[in-house]
Amino acid sequence: MSLKNILVALVLTLPAIALGEAPPTAPNPTSNPTTATPANTPPTTTQPVTPTNPSSTVPAPTVNQPETVSDAQIVGILETVNQGEIDEGKDILARTQNADVKKYAQMMIDDHTALKQKLDDWMKANNVKAIDSQTKTELDKAGKQETTDLASVSGAALDRKYLDGAIADHAKVLDLIDKQLLADVHNADLKKAISDARPKIQTHLDEAKRIRGTLDTETPSKGTR
Repeated sequence: MSLKNILVALVLTLPAIALGEAPPTAPNPTSNPTTATPANTPPTTTQPVTPTNPSSTVPAPTVNQPETVSDAQIVGILETVNQGEIDEGKDILARTQNADVKKYAQMMIDDHTALKQKLDDWMKANNVKAIDSQTKTELDKAGKQETTDLASVSGAALDRKYLDGAIADHAKVLDLIDKQLLADVHNADLKKAISDARPKIQTHLDEAKRIRGTLDTETPSKGTR
């Protein structure tokens, strides 16, 4: 190429160089803040939601409910009640000097012996044997403690303690009959026997209260000591 042609070509390219046009640049993938994920950012955790009513999460208090008992366990409970009243009546009958307390103790022996016999007859007829239950165990324990307490006193103190125990015991039996035994019993004859015995237990409770009310005002001349 001649020198003249070279000069012509150089002259033609100078305007483009003078303009300084730069090639287009590639877009920056991190330039959009809505899609960028910063480095070393901890993962997002969901905070637990606190109930608006904290008390709604607290379980309701447990109410002690009587155990559910079978007919064989019911028989065990009634046997414990009857035998306990018979044994205690015999002990008081031999130790008290109060005529009313003696009469009451004899009534306990007679009535609970009759109730026990009816229960024995039912067990034989239905081939049922008494078995233990939590209720029977609690009654046994309470009865032994009552026997121990009665052995430690005599005279008027014995009469008062015996009748106080009779009031508490018969009230407990009535509560058992109403809330547990009649609710759980299956055999119709056994249910009738329990229902028939209830008025007698109520009479025992009422009589114990009556006699107990006379003791605090009774003079030694009427038989206490």
